[in-house]
Amino acid sequence: MKSNDGDRRVRRTRATLNDALIALLRERRYDDITVQDILDRANIGRSTFYSHFYDKDDLLLNGFGRLSALFHAQPNAAECFSLAFFQHTAQHKAEYHALVGSAGGEQLLRQVEQFLAQQLALRIEPLLPSAAPAPELRELATTHCVRTLFEMMVWWFGLPQPCSVAQLSALYQSLVLPGVSELLGVERARLAAVL
Repeated sequence: MKSNDGDRRVRRTRATLNDALIALLRERRYDDITVQDILDRANIGRSTFYSHFYDKDDLLLNGFGRLSALFHAQPNAAECFSLAFFQHTAQHKAEYHALVGSAGGEQLLRQVEQFLAQQLALRIEPLLPSAAPAPELRELATTHCVRTLFEMMVWWFGLPQPCSVAQLSALYQSLVLPGVSELLGVERARLAAVL
C-alpha cells in the first residue's frame, strides 16, 4: 500500500475502495473481481485507485489491516488467539469464503497465515521453559496451530449448521493443545489461555 495515511481524504478514499471490494467479495470469488469492478462499485477513477494501491491484492491486504490491528493492539490479551481469530472470521465470513479456493485468494491467505504465525509465536514465547525447544520446532508448532485455524475455518464454512465461535475455539484447542503442549514443553493450562 502506498503511504500518506494521515490525510482524511486519503483514509476516506481507501475506506470506500475497501468497502467496494468487500461488497464484491460477498457476490463472487476474489479471482473473478477486476480492478474495474472495484472502480465501478466505488465510483472512483482508475488514477485515484492507483495513487493509493498497486493492485487489488494490495487493496485486500489493506483490508486485512483490521486483523493485524486486532492482534497488534493487545498481543498478550486475555482473550485466546483462536477465539479472537474465529470471531474475526465470523464477522468477515463472506470475505474469507470468497478467498478460499481461488488462486489469488489462497496466496493472500498464506500471507495472513504468516502474519498470524508471527503473532502467535510472540504470545507463546513468554510461556516457554528455560530449556526451550529448537527454533525450528517452535516454528513448526506455530505453523501447525495457524494452519489448523485455517483448515477449521474452511471446515466451518461447509457445515450445514455451523457451531458457535466458542465451540469452534474449544474444538480447536482439543485438537492442537495436546501435541503443541508436549512439543514445546509448556503446561496445557498455560498454553490453553493463549491458544
